[in-house]
Amino acid sequence: CWKRIVTLMCGCDRIVRERRSLFVGFIDALCDQLQACPKDLFINELSRENFLLDALQEHFERMDESQEEENDELRKRSERLRKLLRKRFQWDIDAILRTRSIEYDADDEYAPTIVYDVS
Repeated sequence: CWKRIVTLMCGCDRIVRERRSLFVGFIDALCDQLQACPKDLFINELSRENFLLDALQEHFERMDESQEEENDELRKRSERLRKLLRKRFQWDIDAILRTRSIEYDADDEYAPTIVYDVS
C-alpha cells in the first residue's frame, strides 16, 4: 500500500497542481518515514534497487522543471527531503539526475546515433 501511494504521489503532475496541500503533507510524511529507515537503505544489496529510487527521481525532476511560483512551500519541503537524502543516506539526487539525463537505452529513439565509416 505504501509503495503504491509513494509511486502515485511522486508520479502524478495533477496531484501537485490540484492538491498542493495534500502533496506538501505527503512530503512531510515521507521525510518522517525515511527518518525511520536504516541508513544503508540505498546501499544495502537487498534494498538498494527499491522503488523509491525511481519515484524520488521522478519527483525531483518535476520539481526542477517546474517554474510555478505557487510551489514555494512545496519547494521548501522538497529541499528538506533532498537534504535528508543527502545527509542520512549519502544520496546525491542532483548527481543522479545529471547522470540519468545523459544515459540512453539502446532502443531509445532520442539516443545519439552512432555512425560507422565502412569505407
